[in-house]
Amino acid sequence: MKVTGHEIINRLKELKAERSLLNDTFPTTLMQFPSDLEEDGAVKPGVIVDRIAGLELGIVKLQHAQSRYGAMVNLVFEGEPMPLIRAVKLLGGIERVEKLWRSASQAKVGRRNMYDDSPKQRELSKGVFETQARVVPAEVALKKAQKAGRRTSTLRGLIAAGNARAVEAREIGLDPALMQDASQSE
Repeated sequence: MKVTGHEIINRLKELKAERSLLNDTFPTTLMQFPSDLEEDGAVKPGVIVDRIAGLELGIVKLQHAQSRYGAMVNLVFEGEPMPLIRAVKLLGGIERVEKLWRSASQAKVGRRNMYDDSPKQRELSKGVFETQARVVPAEVALKKAQKAGRRTSTLRGLIAAGNARAVEAREIGLDPALMQDASQSE
C-alpha cells in the first residue's frame, strides 16, 4: 500500500478528533443510573478509556511514520537539498521573519503593533536633544516583507508537493491498518 504525507496528516486529524470527542464524553459516563448500565449499548467509562488508549497508540505510530516519511522525502529549496521534515521546520522561521518585516512596513503603527513611529527625544547634554528616527524606511521594510512572502509561498508549495509523493507504507514502518477507519472495517 502506498501513502502520501497528506493522507497521513488527514488520518492523524481524524484520530485526534475522535480522541478529543471521547475525552469530552468520558466525564459524562462516570455518573449513570444502574438500570442504564444493564442495557445493551450502555457507555461504560472503561470502554471509553480503552478506546482513547488505542487512539493514543495509533497517533504515536502515525506520527513516527510521518517523521520517517519527512526524513525520506527530499526537496530543494533555494538550491539547498533538504528532507521534507527540515523544510516544515524552516517554514515557521521564514513565516516569523515575514511577519516582522510586514509589521515594520506599516507607516503608522497602533498600540497592538511592535513599532511606535511617534518620535521620542532624549537629552544628550544640557539643552541638546536627540530625536529618534525610523531606521528602516517603510518602503524598504515592505520590499523585505514581500521577498519574505515569496520565500514563504515557495516553501509552502514545495512542502505541499513533497507531501503529495506516495511511498510504500512499509518503507516508513506504517501498518496500513492504521490508515483505515475502524467503522469501514466493520
